[in-house]
Amino acid sequence: MKAVYTDPIKTPLTFEQAEHVMRWALSTHLGKSERDVPDEVVALALAKTALETGRWTAIWNDNWGNIKAGDRYEGMFTCIVLNEVLRRGGKDVVVWFAPEGELSAAPSKGGKLIAPPIPVPAGHPQTRMRAFANEFDGADSYVEFVANGRYKAAWTALLRGEPVQYVHELRLKGYFTADEATYAKGVEALFREMLSRIRKLPDVPEADVDWTLLRAQLPHLDFDWGIYRDERDADLAG
Repeated sequence: MKAVYTDPIKTPLTFEQAEHVMRWALSTHLGKSERDVPDEVVALALAKTALETGRWTAIWNDNWGNIKAGDRYEGMFTCIVLNEVLRRGGKDVVVWFAPEGELSAAPSKGGKLIAPPIPVPAGHPQTRMRAFANEFDGADSYVEFVANGRYKAAWTALLRGEPVQYVHELRLKGYFTADEATYAKGVEALFREMLSRIRKLPDVPEADVDWTLLRAQLPHLDFDWGIYRDERDADLAG
């Protein structure tokens, strides 16, 4: 790889920090002042990342979107334990990976390496995640990633403040492998909460997100790893 390895570290954010940084990243990309970025756009971007990262408690190395580091990626990367929904034997199965290689089962169930360990770095390709120097670099990269390449239709839905359509367009292009209806319901609920909090409405209730159902579909949430997807640099050219 061309990227430089750095140790994994959690970089959590509060709502106030996340709003400030995401509004800045969006304004930079759109060429607008921060106050001119619609609240709906900021709220939807926050809702999506909140679902991916357990309300920003499981951001690793300032990687807001859990974007993987492909072989051609230049920058910093790290390796973490995670799982993927992969097509094997004609069906979708959850497969666990440690930086040293594929596991026989989830770590909580005593999963062990099924092959000789891979040195870290470079680590197993499935576990290589982009890493950033700070939350601003990470947010800027996340916005750039969604706005360009294969996710342009999703970007259009984001700019319209349309949570369900945003999730749908992302799913069509393979951004995530979870059940779309469950995912969309969570993002929609978080969107309403984020918008109310941005507008500083009183007594804003916490979004009714079925984290139990999400954990059933995305077992790695039990480990606070966020919702990782199988994303390759080659997709950016698509």
